[in-house]
Amino acid sequence: PAAAMMTPEEVMPVVLNECLYAGGPFFGYPFKPVLNALFGAPYDRAYSHFRRDHSDELNLTLHLIALFYQLSMSFTWLNELDLALFGGLLGGGGAARDKKEEPRSRRAPLGILAFSTTIVWGAALATCQAAMPAKVVAVIALLAAYTGRSVLRPHWVRLAYLQGAVEALVYQVFILKRPVSNIRDLVALFFLRHLAFVQLKRLRGRLSPYRLLVNLAVAGFLAVTCMDNIFKGFPYPLLLGIFGWVPALLTDQPGLFFLSCGFAATLFQGLAHHISGEQATLPQLQDVHDEFAHVTFFPALLAQSSLETFAPATLLQQ
Repeated sequence: PAAAMMTPEEVMPVVLNECLYAGGPFFGYPFKPVLNALFGAPYDRAYSHFRRDHSDELNLTLHLIALFYQLSMSFTWLNELDLALFGGLLGGGGAARDKKEEPRSRRAPLGILAFSTTIVWGAALATCQAAMPAKVVAVIALLAAYTGRSVLRPHWVRLAYLQGAVEALVYQVFILKRPVSNIRDLVALFFLRHLAFVQLKRLRGRLSPYRLLVNLAVAGFLAVTCMDNIFKGFPYPLLLGIFGWVPALLTDQPGLFFLSCGFAATLFQGLAHHISGEQATLPQLQDVHDEFAHVTFFPALLAQSSLETFAPATLLQQ
């Protein structure tokens, strides 16, 4: 018999899942808000799901940290793509890639991808059905991330080291199934991560001649593991959030590290839910339309839920 072919009805969910997850679930790209407008669920439905799982003060506080984590790394990654793909068009020459000139990358040009993402995503947040104060907060957060998109680049190795704290928590909570309060184990895990980092840092750039092969391997891994909701079964793409700093360091690619942060920050949100006792929303949805709305409206959803918990009077005035 002839090999089974996917029907158009079967192809579309795969395409949507790839667009949603492969570049980091909560990372922004110009196409994500467009796809959400075409296929995503409405804001009110997304907020009903979000508020159900994000009303605890501790969980919201941790998610506000996660929002900074997601947006800052998302726009730093877009800045890397702009420098690599377009050489800094729309604003002058690209930032220097040489290590000695790395600090100059703080003055990155306008950037095609970063700028277009800000415009399209900002428009989606500004015109959604969220309360006005929530929309204002969400758009300001987006503009702040865009403005500071080149600040973190010179510090990426130090950030890769510090991210070991998140990884130690992930190992303890999700792999070893031990409580966060077990400080002794947590310190031991971070120390092991510290030793691994120190050893691998000595090999920084050793695989630079093989960057293309490494990048193709990472892209292939994400493409294969993001064809469906990544939370159906073991979430293999999130492994990049734990180990992504390794190939980034060995190939001396800050961009690869910042991409991996899209999955590390998602793990951090999972930790926030575990610590607070509220269920994580994205694994519950199991519907790509709801999932698109959740990640696209995330800044506004979080802002509105935070205002409802911490400052309800601001919403009552609407």
